[in-house]
Amino acid sequence: MNAVLAAVELQAQEERSVVAAEGVFLTTEDFDRLCRSLLGELAAHHKREPLSRGYPAKPCARKYCPYGAGSFRAVITRLENDGAVVFGKGYHSRGEHRVDLSEKDTQLRDRLQQVYEESALEAPSVEEAMTRAGVACRNEHMAERFCSY
Repeated sequence: MNAVLAAVELQAQEERSVVAAEGVFLTTEDFDRLCRSLLGELAAHHKREPLSRGYPAKPCARKYCPYGAGSFRAVITRLENDGAVVFGKGYHSRGEHRVDLSEKDTQLRDRLQQVYEESALEAPSVEEAMTRAGVACRNEHMAERFCSY
């Protein structure tokens, strides 16, 4: 029986009608759809959170492995080999995504860094640090992102 399955798998892969993903067989159309869907989600994530390094790997895998972890690894491997996706430090991101701060944002980051360094052992709250840096504390989430760079 294994020889028959192996022969069918080989023929299907040669015809490019099926993608084998660690024991799961997906039609080429389904596999390509998963790839496009993941790329779309990563693009949306980068648009929502441009300073984020990428989409956290574990939630990404849970969301994009309807056929099991093997199918997700196969999608990621294909996209990485194509240069469309980069995996690093627990995050997936589009290959072209760059975390670059504008000049204004870089200055703010530097001011915040100085505030924290001057505080020594008693680090201020994010709100206090933003106030000392001369910025109205409207977006704590964004301030926390600056502090991580």
